[in-house]
Amino acid sequence: MGLARYRSLPSPSTILCKEPLLRLANPAPTTSHSTNLSASSQELSPTFPPPHANPSSVHHHHQSYQRPRLCYTTNRGVPARHPPPLLAIMNPAAEAIASTFRDVPPESHGPMWETLWTRNLTPWDRAGPSMPLHDLLADKSELLGAAAPGNKGRQGRKTALVPGCGKGHDVLLLSSWGYDVVGLDLAETALKEARENAEAVKNDEAYKLQDGHSKFDLIFDFTFSCALPMPLRPKWAARQAELLGPEGRLVILQFPNGKPLSLQGPPWGVNSDMYLALLSRPGEEIDIDEDGQVRHPDKIERAEGGLRRVDLYAPKRTHTIGVAEDGTITDRVSIWAH
Repeated sequence: MGLARYRSLPSPSTILCKEPLLRLANPAPTTSHSTNLSASSQELSPTFPPPHANPSSVHHHHQSYQRPRLCYTTNRGVPARHPPPLLAIMNPAAEAIASTFRDVPPESHGPMWETLWTRNLTPWDRAGPSMPLHDLLADKSELLGAAAPGNKGRQGRKTALVPGCGKGHDVLLLSSWGYDVVGLDLAETALKEARENAEAVKNDEAYKLQDGHSKFDLIFDFTFSCALPMPLRPKWAARQAELLGPEGRLVILQFPNGKPLSLQGPPWGVNSDMYLALLSRPGEEIDIDEDGQVRHPDKIERAEGGLRRVDLYAPKRTHTIGVAEDGTITDRVSIWAH
């Protein structure tokens, strides 16, 4: 067993380039991933035992793992084509979060994330891993190509990165599928809870701790890019392209999908055209109109070093915050490669 390394980063711009905080590794890929994990609630997905556990026990958490407390009650969001104000997208806590960042320059955002964690204003924490990520690994692993679990990488294991990992739910999920995983976060309180979660399962063979790598076979982004205002997103795109291995896959759970890019955040709005513009030409500013939409998305050409979109689809299930009142899933999953 190696060591878990944690480091608090001072600003959103630094998180794009400093070495990772949380490292988890699995010494060998798992052998079976066929279990159907239909959660009893659309709000939570099973965390422990890992996804390849006995089907009769998938709704039970590891006995030493204390599931984080949900700190608010969501409402159901809206269709992506006609998003409401931020207050309606998430819950009353969202306005408090947005006001924390209003009129504050991006380079000063870092300490504010720690403030939100200490105030328990963390509606992005879903008390479990992302269901679309599990379902991608279980049902659509062919989209990951050489980055799929079970395909041997450096030293026989695939590597994964989860920027903005929070309490580390997705880090542990990927670890249980055989990846060596690195988790990043700005907030020391979040890292403390991620540490505690990792400590709770340190003797479980599904989860091992070890140093990571400089490039990754899989990068998963859910609550990271939406936490960055537009001026920081070209840097985000450049760093993602730099960190992704030659045959790797960047997986993005797009949320809040369809919220105009010009509206106050966090979460700052995202959409498929925005990701296409950013990742096709990493590091370049993108042109946005007065309605907060990307201009001329049909004319975007991929630059040298840019990423290509492998697939874009609506997940079969997701957190309730990504589901409209009529049951339509507004979240999207996009997959990218060199």
